[in-house]
Amino acid sequence: MICPVLARGGNGFCRLLFAPARLKLLGIAFHHPCGMNAPDPANSSATPLQRSWLWPQFSLRALLLAFTGVAIGFPVWYQWPIQETKLKYPRVYKKVGANFIEVEDNTAPPETRTVTTWRRRLGKGWVKHGRQTWSHETPDNGRRQVVVRNYESDELQGPFSRSYDGVPQQTGQFERGSREGTWVTVDSHTGQRSSVPWHRDQIHGQAEIRGPDGEVTRMQFDRGMITHLNDQPVSSPLLGRIRRGEIESSDMLAALQSEASTIIVALPLSEWIGMMDDAHYVPIALGPKVADTSVPISGRVPGINLQAALVVLMQRHGLDCDYRYGCLWITSAEDAREWEDPTGVTDIQPRLGTSLATAWNEPVKTWRFDKPLAESAAGLCEPLAVDIDTTQVAPTPDNPARFPVRIYLNINGNYLPLRHLLGILLYKTGCRCKLDGSRLVILPPEDG
Repeated sequence: MICPVLARGGNGFCRLLFAPARLKLLGIAFHHPCGMNAPDPANSSATPLQRSWLWPQFSLRALLLAFTGVAIGFPVWYQWPIQETKLKYPRVYKKVGANFIEVEDNTAPPETRTVTTWRRRLGKGWVKHGRQTWSHETPDNGRRQVVVRNYESDELQGPFSRSYDGVPQQTGQFERGSREGTWVTVDSHTGQRSSVPWHRDQIHGQAEIRGPDGEVTRMQFDRGMITHLNDQPVSSPLLGRIRRGEIESSDMLAALQSEASTIIVALPLSEWIGMMDDAHYVPIALGPKVADTSVPISGRVPGINLQAALVVLMQRHGLDCDYRYGCLWITSAEDAREWEDPTGVTDIQPRLGTSLATAWNEPVKTWRFDKPLAESAAGLCEPLAVDIDTTQVAPTPDNPARFPVRIYLNINGNYLPLRHLLGILLYKTGCRCKLDGSRLVILPPEDG
């Protein structure tokens, strides 16, 4: 049965196609909605059918308009942006039963407020799209820091700004997740102002740092690598190893390319190193050739990357930076120029099939040493079934703390292989090692 509404409604083509006479020729019965046969207008003089309210009538044009509205409106509704606000409150300890647990104190003012713009994307769910504002107010002095980022489909895109108490401290631009164009940074402590050119997330071109006294420091960069300082060539063991591809860790390389954190003025070298490796989650160690570990590190280089900051600041104080045993090392300028591995670790080639060969390049989940060398080295090797002889550096009754070791590596989960950890222990203590068959033998310094 064909609905008479279709026979009556629609355009002329529909009327012609569903005409009762034509349907009858096709052998299709045509019935009135109330059960009566529909009259044939060619052979009957009956009165026309009256439209029933039970049978709504609409044209194909209306149907097309409705379908078009849904087709346009649904994607707009589906991707309509929303804003989410997250509050982070101070954490306090609360007694629950016999234990104390750390919980957020929702009765206190929030420490941070993050307002993020989201929208749905087909196949990816909710993604960041639009402005994100992060704000933090310091309870002690009431200073308010605000960071504004912009996203496009979960990727940083557009202006970036960071301000303190409404005063801009850093402005720049992101393109497809990478810093691009000139970024301007103002040091809130000294008033230094830097203009740094970025291209594809690497510093490229001439950067300028203007001091509070108006003095300008110029730095030339080539794809993230500093090449000149005030028109004079810059060289450093660290920069050379980066050029030659000797930095094994991709996380270390990324940290060296990232912007250096704010550097405190006149901080003792040993404390400065601790602050820097905590800020960048990279292991930075103090080499044994540095005579004075209390030398104050002063001077700021805002806006440039970590590798350039390390080289420039260390060379200002007669020091330098190198990469050894998977770590960054602060050492003397002379040691940086003439250094060769004194531990013998780089000369060791384990024989294939031995436990040492299996473990030599495998990461070891250790980052802290606070026991004498003999015990620390044995603690590294014995769980890996590596045969090691530490008798020549073992403590004696006269010297129970022989070759003390106190090392903390901020590796952030990027564990170092056995060969690097052993090299660090030996380098710090001035000791050496050799391979006797498949056994590692730890030796005291050549001078006794």
